[in-house]
Amino acid sequence: MIQHSHPLPAGLRGRAILGICASGAAAEARFAVDPDYQRRLEDAGVCVSQAYYEQITPELLAAQDLVFLTGFPKTDAPEYAEAVLRDKAPMLDAFVKNGGGLLVFVDDHYARLFETLNRLLAPYGAEVLCELLYDKNRSNAGEWPSSPEIATLLTRNINHPLAEGIESLRLPNGWQSGIWPLKFHSADWQTVVSGESTVESRVLWQENVATYPSAPPLCGVREWGSGRVGIFPVHPTFCIGNGYHRRWGGSFFHDPDSDRFLSNLLEWLGAKSRRTESARPLCLIAKDQTMNWFQPIPAADQPIQYPAHKGIFGLRSNLSGGSHSVDELCAAARGGAWHRRMGKADRRVRAGQQRGFQRPARRGFCGAK
Repeated sequence: MIQHSHPLPAGLRGRAILGICASGAAAEARFAVDPDYQRRLEDAGVCVSQAYYEQITPELLAAQDLVFLTGFPKTDAPEYAEAVLRDKAPMLDAFVKNGGGLLVFVDDHYARLFETLNRLLAPYGAEVLCELLYDKNRSNAGEWPSSPEIATLLTRNINHPLAEGIESLRLPNGWQSGIWPLKFHSADWQTVVSGESTVESRVLWQENVATYPSAPPLCGVREWGSGRVGIFPVHPTFCIGNGYHRRWGGSFFHDPDSDRFLSNLLEWLGAKSRRTESARPLCLIAKDQTMNWFQPIPAADQPIQYPAHKGIFGLRSNLSGGSHSVDELCAAARGGAWHRRMGKADRRVRAGQQRGFQRPARRGFCGAK
């Protein structure tokens, strides 16, 4: 069990919190709240429940003070996503307008989340940008303590009453499993956390500055009807989802400020609840879907994977608008010192004298066998 430097806020005692995750093949995170963090919340007097998106009902929501969303359906589960947006998003909206709290996490994977999630966020006047974060101040860069291949971003740009006393946050900063900048289309949004003045956002897979040349918003909250909405665009596997996973080693919760920030955010968002229904803990997700990190998952139950295509070599370049042919891109890749077997259809051509992969001499290409 992770040792923490402070107790959870007293304002969470007696609250009912519901975590939502996707089901079946659409599920990449197989539970909404980390089991150890759930026990910690329950020890602090919080009623914790979990359900799938399709199980959301007005009756279930009426027994909650706060709902948080993980694993929002992505573009490769279009029917599931459409059903959630059509049938369940209005229920969540009504819940918030009646005093509930809604917290949205952003667990993108290969840029498949933004289209569907931003449709959910559009009525609230916000969107999550598919842009990477770069800090020109290298002293703010770091490594995730238990997983050094994951870069981190340090920010002290924290300005909101809910974060009073929190001096800094060190956040994961990887394009598949990090944090993404926010864009607000309503003045009602309050920025809670921003990158520092040396942080800029850039177009994915490119190097030109995109929306923010400085201090991109990294967490925001707003009032909505009688309730509150918040977006913390960090991948939830680092914190509430499975922050205790052996790979992360509880790093998010080891840091006092990060640990306090998450619990304060939960407390603040649920503070205006007008719940009258009695709460009892529910676990509506399938027990065999709860992740067991020490047991392989049967292939039929694994998340959706991209299909493999024999003999295809894919390239993406920021040197053109997508107009170059495969042959032209392969020729440019060979000129950039890629040593990889390349091919087209069933015809394969050796490039160079090695079968192994070497780092290219120029930037702008991304390839896969």
